[in-house]
Amino acid sequence: MKPFLVHSLIVVFALLNTPSFAAVVFTAPAGVNQDDVGVTHNTGLSIENFLNMTPKAFEEHSGKKMSWAKKLAFKIVQKKVKKKAAKGEIDLAAPYTPGKMSLLSLIFGSLGMITIFLPVVGFFLSVGFSVAGLVLGIVAIKREGSNVMNILGIVFSATTLVVILLIYILILLIFASLF
Repeated sequence: MKPFLVHSLIVVFALLNTPSFAAVVFTAPAGVNQDDVGVTHNTGLSIENFLNMTPKAFEEHSGKKMSWAKKLAFKIVQKKVKKKAAKGEIDLAAPYTPGKMSLLSLIFGSLGMITIFLPVVGFFLSVGFSVAGLVLGIVAIKREGSNVMNILGIVFSATTLVVILLIYILILLIFASLF
């Protein structure tokens, strides 16, 4: 039983200490031109301009060369957006704003990950926040479509629930070995 317990602890600590692949926002130091360090500017491409753009024009706009697969994906996304615009699901004049459910999913998922480290009360808060984030993320995908915020909310919530489950199993194993 002891080797299993040791292996379980190693797995839990390995999962908790894995590096994050989160996006990092880079800003150039004061006095340095952003063009010199490779930071691209957000030029505010509208949906209407995106729909009328060719892959070559998008390459010129972004300054990056697209592979054949990316060009194909670009055209597929354009067709999907055109279909949604024709159905009236997308307002071409309005700027893109993520829905409130996506934002709440991300917030609750993040709170679930943070509160897991609070003693005693944090365990229960973490379960509540994670379940709320998971439900909101799934509902947001169905209502608003898939975007980064609701996917991250689901991932954070699911990861937190898996870690909580592993901790719960570990606690049960420890108490079972005592008796």
